[in-house]
Amino acid sequence: MSKRHRGRVTGDPVTYQIPMPAGGVQMETFLPWTLVRRGLKQQVVTPLDAPQEFGDQARRERQVRKVPQDTALMRVLGLAHHWQRLLDQGRFDSMTEIAQAEGIDLGQVSRMSRLAHLAPDVVEAIVSRNLEVGVSQLLRGRLSASWPAQREALAVDQSGHRTAGAVGKVLQHDSQTTDIQGVEVTRDYACRTRVP
Repeated sequence: MSKRHRGRVTGDPVTYQIPMPAGGVQMETFLPWTLVRRGLKQQVVTPLDAPQEFGDQARRERQVRKVPQDTALMRVLGLAHHWQRLLDQGRFDSMTEIAQAEGIDLGQVSRMSRLAHLAPDVVEAIVSRNLEVGVSQLLRGRLSASWPAQREALAVDQSGHRTAGAVGKVLQHDSQTTDIQGVEVTRDYACRTRVP
């Protein structure tokens, strides 16, 4: 078998009945399969038209793989809330101590910790994936402490859904902007459409 086809057996599922000398029957089942590498481990994937129990197992494995994984933004939100809890409990006295303990730059820790003060409905929208916003967009932008201002900047209503007609509205940056026919171009070359 060539390297290209190694770990793959194709064909139709078949069950063979082999008669035994004592009158019994030995059954052998052939199932097509594919060996797939998932990270460091290998998994056997069976096709959908395999016998029922194998098909159910394959379906369950596919559903587990389709479950959304944690995004970088959700990890940063979790860290921000964890650090805030450590400060509230008195385990650390300042962000400087947290930065030293985590081995992260103090500026990065400060920017990340601001996310602990997001409005609860904004956090809910991020977690439920109703709000498409990136980590860099939240960390680089000027984030207001006022929850209504956060909702307006991120175009989210109080129920955690995007507001109508607010597509393209983003956080303001500290960089200089130039208005070119309804498109805002910043010094860092990020383009955003303006919402009237």
